[in-house]
Amino acid sequence: MIRLVPKPKHKYLEVKIKLDIMQAVIAYQDTNNKVRIVITQEKETLHFTARIGRTQVGLAQVDPRDGPNPHCMLSHIDVPEHYRNRKIGSTILDAVIDYARINSYRFVVLGVEKKNEGAIRLYERKGFHKVPIPRTDREYMEEFYLMQLNL
Repeated sequence: MIRLVPKPKHKYLEVKIKLDIMQAVIAYQDTNNKVRIVITQEKETLHFTARIGRTQVGLAQVDPRDGPNPHCMLSHIDVPEHYRNRKIGSTILDAVIDYARINSYRFVVLGVEKKNEGAIRLYERKGFHKVPIPRTDREYMEEFYLMQLNL
């Protein structure tokens, strides 16, 4: 079992790795809800599933990229509307960031729609900043921001 040093805002944060089924569990206790993040792997993609009890309350997809500039690409994050404003998205994002740090990735990068102001505020609170999009993706540039968190 790998234990992470608690961050001041967390009551506890711990990682348990079950090597036989390639599944890790990160448990996080906030002041209102007990949110458990289960990380599973399908081919090269990691799935971060948030649960309160047996109910799925959010998810994220992450594509780790190795090579000369190792990083994690957060390709999708979703919390159903009726579970928003409960810090579930923040908890999922914390789990992704902790995963990237534990595994020595240099940064986490994601794309976000320019009109998604709530998500942009969340990412900025977590330390993400906007970075230039390569010129080859001009259509993408019109609708999205590329944001990055250096670790």
